[in-house]
Formats: sequence, C-alpha cells, structure tokens
Amino acid sequence: MNFESLMRLRVRAGVIPDPSTPIGAYRRSVTSPRILLATPVLLFGYGVVRLLDPSHSPGVVWTVSHLFYLAGFLAQAAGAVVVFRLLRDQGSLVRRTGGTLVFVGWFGALCGIGQATIDLLAGAGAADKAQRAAEATRLREVIPGAEQLFYGLGPSLAALALIALLAIAAARTPRYVPWWSPPLALAAAQLPSLTLDLIPVAALLIGAAIWPVHRRLRTPSRPVAHVRTSAT
Repeated sequence: MNFESLMRLRVRAGVIPDPSTPIGAYRRSVTSPRILLATPVLLFGYGVVRLLDPSHSPGVVWTVSHLFYLAGFLAQAAGAVVVFRLLRDQGSLVRRTGGTLVFVGWFGALCGIGQATIDLLAGAGAADKAQRAAEATRLREVIPGAEQLFYGLGPSLAALALIALLAIAAARTPRYVPWWSPPLALAAAQLPSLTLDLIPVAALLIGAAIWPVHRRLRTPSRPVAHVRTSAT
C-alpha cells in the first residue's frame, strides 16, 4: 500500500481530518512549511523598521516595529508545530519530548505577546520615552506576574523551544536537518543580546537555519510521513 492510499484510509477512518474540509484545510495551513518563513520575515521587519527611528521615541515607527515584534512570536509558536512534524512519528519518547517543547514554545510566545502588548499600550498615549517607560512600569505592576513572565525568561522560551526541536531533528539517523542548523539558530537568538541593531542579521541567520526544514517538508516526491515511516 502506497502513502497516498494509506492517507485516504486514515481520512475515511476519521484518524486525520479531510484536507478538503474547512477544519482540515485550517489545520493544514497552520502546519504548512510556509509558516516557517514568517518567523525570519517578521523578525527582519521588526529590526529594519526599528532602525528607521534611531531615537526609538513613541510614534508610528515604534508602534509598527512592535507589531512586527508581536506577530513574530505567533510565527515562532507556529514554527515549532511545523518542526514537530519531523518528529511526531519517531517513537513515543521523541514524540513526548517534542510535544512538550511545542507547549514550552507556545508558553514563551504568549509571554512575548504579553510583553509586546504592554509596550504597545504604554507607547500609545505617551508623548516621549520617559512617559512611555513610566506607563510601562505601571502596567507591569498592575498586571499580576507580568514582570516575572513577560520581562523575564518567558519570551526567550519560544526561540529556545524551536532550537531544541531543531537539535532533536538534527540528531536523528538519518538527519532530518543538517548538523549546523541548531547552532546557527542559537547564534541568531544570541545576537540581539549584544545589540538590538543586529536583529536584521539575526533574522537572516534564523532563516538560513530553518530553511532545510522548509525544503524537507515541501518536497512533494518524498512525503515526510512516508520517509519517517520507512526510516523506523
């Protein structure tokens, strides 16, 4: 039985959704390899727009850049689900580990979205950077746990989960991504800690790191589920 016949039987049995139905199409779009490219694109947009205003004062440029920042966390969370597609049929331990990392990635993304939302709210009515900072401080004090979750380790968990998933995929035999993909993603995550002006460079690095996953999942002649099944 070939891969296509097996998938049709699984659809008829109700094991997986029919891609022709609205919910099936939705799930397929959420885990589409193309969603991976949204992460570097949005991160690059955030970094470039941010550089348009060296003063980083409240205004249109600052607001638009932070909208890119917020959307980038959504893309990272969705990207973790896409990378998980390479691992979900690789045994119970790998599947549980990958599922946990996806959960961690979504938690980190929610923390990052919380941070971006507070920053946007603080900058919406601020006349200058001092007023924006004061309003952001007030919001962090009003919202329970905001300081610890949104401005602590929380947001970085989104990137760390994605890197860990890439590392697991690179450690499989045969490798699903090249060995250099996880270190490159890790380097991209560390660059902004040196200076936020390097965010566009970090975006290019993360794009290069996840491109092998995108290419692997997009190869029509070698469906990932078929390759995984034959490799076990």
